[in-house]
Amino acid sequence: MGTTALINGGRVTDVLVVGGGNAGLSAAVHSLELGAQVTVIERSHPPVESTGASAVVFTTSSYNDLDVSLRVWSLDCLQRWRTEMDIPFVSTGFLRLARNSTSRDLLSEVVDTQRRFGVADAVMLGPADLKTLIPHLDVNPRLSGSWCPSAGYSDGRAMSSSLAKFVRGHGGRITRGEVVAHHKARHHMIELSDGATHTADVIINAAGAWAPSVGQLLGQDIDLITEHRQLMFIKPSHGFGYAMPFVMDDLQGGGKVGVYFRQAGGDRLLAGLYTNPVGIHEKADPADFTRRIDDSFLEEVGDMIVRLLPDLRDAGLQPGYTGVDTSSPDGLPIVGPFADDPTIIACTGGTEMLTPIMGRLAAEYATGHTEHCVPHSNRLLPARFQIGSDGSRSTK
Repeated sequence: MGTTALINGGRVTDVLVVGGGNAGLSAAVHSLELGAQVTVIERSHPPVESTGASAVVFTTSSYNDLDVSLRVWSLDCLQRWRTEMDIPFVSTGFLRLARNSTSRDLLSEVVDTQRRFGVADAVMLGPADLKTLIPHLDVNPRLSGSWCPSAGYSDGRAMSSSLAKFVRGHGGRITRGEVVAHHKARHHMIELSDGATHTADVIINAAGAWAPSVGQLLGQDIDLITEHRQLMFIKPSHGFGYAMPFVMDDLQGGGKVGVYFRQAGGDRLLAGLYTNPVGIHEKADPADFTRRIDDSFLEEVGDMIVRLLPDLRDAGLQPGYTGVDTSSPDGLPIVGPFADDPTIIACTGGTEMLTPIMGRLAAEYATGHTEHCVPHSNRLLPARFQIGSDGSRSTK
């Protein structure tokens, strides 16, 4: 569980977390476990934006070694939370498809990396194995895929509810309000839109899509890409007769759009689009974005699904969820203290699957830990991004 956080003249550290999504609630849970006093400020009933509109896949598949280690830790943490907090998790497995030899070779390297980090069930599958796994899949001799049966998905809203219940049950406070002002003398003081004030030794900025605006109030800029994301349901005319895994049609090359889908209770599929690299989706303002699913999105996803699963050509297309997703310019989360004020800590810019490790690292920084649960976590510090006077980005 950790040791009591006594880094302020022998007294318990008072941590204020701005943002009540899963990143902020994870930071609150871990800060409590490390002995801090915790208050969470959330502008709306959690979750609303990215937490509430995410497929919340938990997979260790990634092309980046650090990202794999973060995902392994997060999945292990989620399994602990399943027992302690009754957070739902469905072990569907995760399949990443490769259409050519180049993608196959890259996914083979991903599998090798997963196995180096202890993911023993990560394997490559050929056409025959893919057809056995997904009988509806249109298979050709060139098709292959990386497969990990221990992966799966959770429910973002249920996860948020369970984390919030833990925070309240262990002495933490969660209060609604919008941060409108910040002052610092000996301690931080923030003012909310209703006039209420809160003081703290450390502030964790886990405000998701709102993190840049909160960062400006705190005097610490955060460079985030905010994008409009949509999810939809696909209802086949007949049942599958087997459990559909989480599937991602892996695409190599900048600017390409791929589809992902998973079973969503009964015989429906939940599906969405992704791009490689980040920053290609429609930009979104978290204060003003459409909550309507675009008809063109339904058609595009439907066409991609039919190319992979031809038997679903008569399936019904139904609107799902819409929200704002955030990512950093390099695709890795932004976690850690700012160089000129280490009592302000970033905890944002990562996918929902990384919120357990993001929260843990933020809590370790907040409570004065100098050794961290994942090696090389200093590569996630906000100082790695520099914003020039002309608005251009560079990465250290």
